[in-house]
Amino acid sequence: MGARDVLSVESVRLYLDRASRAEPGLVLTDALAAVVAQLVARLEGLPLAIELAAACCRSIPPAELLARWDERLDLLADEAAEGRHRSLRVALAWSHDLLPERLQRYLAWLSVFRGGWSLAAAASVGGEPDALDLLAELRDASLVEVLDAGTEMRFRMLETVREFAAQKLAERGDEPAARAAHLRYCRELAEEGSACLEHEGEQRPWLVRFDTEVKNLRAALACACAAGAEQGLEFAGLLWRYWLVRGCWAEGSSWLERGLAAPGLPDPVRARALAWLGHLRFRRGLYAAAAEALGEALALGEGQCYERSLELRRADGNLWGVAASLGNLGAVAAATGDTAQAAAYLEEGLECRRRLGDRRGVAASLNNLGALAYTEGRYLAAEGCLAESLAIRQEIDDQPGLATVLNDLGALCHSRGQLDEAAGYYERSLAIRRDIGDRRGVAVTLANLGAVTRDRGDLAAACRYCDESVALHREMGDKRGLARALTSLGDLLAGGAELPAAGRCHAEALSIQTEIGDQRGAALSLSNLGEVARQELRYADAEGHYHRAAALVAELDDAWLRCVVEQGLGRLRAAQGRDREAAASYFECLTIRLGLAEQRGLSGLLEDIATLRDAMQAPEDAARWLGAAEAERERTAIRRSAATQAAVDRLAGGLGERLGAERLAALRRAGRAAEIVDLRRALAGAVAAA
Repeated sequence: MGARDVLSVESVRLYLDRASRAEPGLVLTDALAAVVAQLVARLEGLPLAIELAAACCRSIPPAELLARWDERLDLLADEAAEGRHRSLRVALAWSHDLLPERLQRYLAWLSVFRGGWSLAAAASVGGEPDALDLLAELRDASLVEVLDAGTEMRFRMLETVREFAAQKLAERGDEPAARAAHLRYCRELAEEGSACLEHEGEQRPWLVRFDTEVKNLRAALACACAAGAEQGLEFAGLLWRYWLVRGCWAEGSSWLERGLAAPGLPDPVRARALAWLGHLRFRRGLYAAAAEALGEALALGEGQCYERSLELRRADGNLWGVAASLGNLGAVAAATGDTAQAAAYLEEGLECRRRLGDRRGVAASLNNLGALAYTEGRYLAAEGCLAESLAIRQEIDDQPGLATVLNDLGALCHSRGQLDEAAGYYERSLAIRRDIGDRRGVAVTLANLGAVTRDRGDLAAACRYCDESVALHREMGDKRGLARALTSLGDLLAGGAELPAAGRCHAEALSIQTEIGDQRGAALSLSNLGEVARQELRYADAEGHYHRAAALVAELDDAWLRCVVEQGLGRLRAAQGRDREAAASYFECLTIRLGLAEQRGLSGLLEDIATLRDAMQAPEDAARWLGAAEAERERTAIRRSAATQAAVDRLAGGLGERLGAERLAALRRAGRAAEIVDLRRALAGAVAAA
């Protein structure tokens, strides 16, 4: 904020007016303006405090005052002033001393609140049944403010007043009792809210309530941690789902790690805290650390299960913990490309949840298994799992879960080329996630909407969706989600011929994926970087990227990714005039792709083959492949990007000149009617002949 900007702020003008009296000739530079703006903001517009800060600016410049902020009650003083205006401490003491003893005590106790409080909270913590009357008197004394909080009446103190009152609380010797009362109230609030967050129909009001009380909850959590690690972890457990939904993963991890560092924790307490920590670490993309925490949690849980097998058969609490840990470990394994291990974890977790009769848990496990099957291209299995999950979620009114399964159904439809259906699922999912305040879910669905919107032909709208997704993931510190959103945005930018920007997105995604150990994501980013380098005619760089991607794919044994890399290599070799090698790559890619349910990229591959066959002086074959690509486009309703459309138009124009319009049309009709497996046999013959 520059000098011109701050002059529009009334509190800044007040400071400058008083400061110019204390220091004539004061020049407001941009640097000073920024410091003054920060200072008056910290003073919350309190006129006396601002005047005192200005009066002492010669001896204590604003930058030094900010650096010594904890001393401000004594530093903010004007020796030339008279009476209660001499210093901020004197002024506050004057107002305080006018209060009767009962109000002095009440003001001191209220200092334990952070960020404001409700009337019910004031009555509970202060132990005063006449809380409203007392608060009205404190408001009349300008020591408490009433906040505009909609239907609920809320109050607060200016931070400077609160600090003064906190010192009075300590002087009275009441601080331990007041903090204990505050902790008790916040724990009861957190217990009620945590239970409601488990029931999705009640989530939204409690997320808003926790947002309002978050500063109080943090202060209470710090108090609980000071009382002992076990008590702190139990309180953290009441908040972990709030942290999860709101994207406060780093904050939640920090509190849990602090408690887990204590020695001698009981196994059940440690197991639960490790499971929460593992889940939060996973959301941050810290896969190795997540697996370590979840693995230990699972080991602790299993130990108890074996010792208490009878209770487990009766669906006791330990089985719940084991099921949750298995689900979390399955998610980590899937994210790092170990799909076989992921399936084993998730199926065992599903069995546990069915035994427990946990309908919501069963739906979540089915959702995870469906997402895994989708990743592996097993679309029928994915559809079955997701359909069963959807039915359960609707039956129990699980709104966050419903948003998740709708998002995954959107991805399934998108892969099948059902673009309108996919967009519909994504839009329904996004609406729910925005409504309940699920920031991570919003970010994920925005990126998916961007991809399907691109395929529907609106690149500008697609980029807006992905830009918002990237910004949200970055704000939350969600590394895994950020890498995926950057990949989506990079794809869109490359489709719009903005290659340098696309390359930067893919390079940042690769850096993140390498850091967090996401091999599958890294392979995809390397392939994307290879495609950008090819389009920029940096063929040596492209070759290097593709070969690194191929090495990762070989380790993962991922058929879909192998298709992506082989198609990219085919394009690179075709651009270099290595037609036979390009044909071999395309043949390999087509062979694999025909065995997958994923059909979204098939039309683009057919167009690439048509372009190559034309370059190999086989125009009639090229025309048939072009016809097959057109039929596939119509079947999947996936539109070409502007760049792809221009390339296809050039190809068709050249073929028309060589073959004649009538012959070209006939060959394209033949290609449209042909079976792709028959065209593949012809390509195999061409590869052998070359």
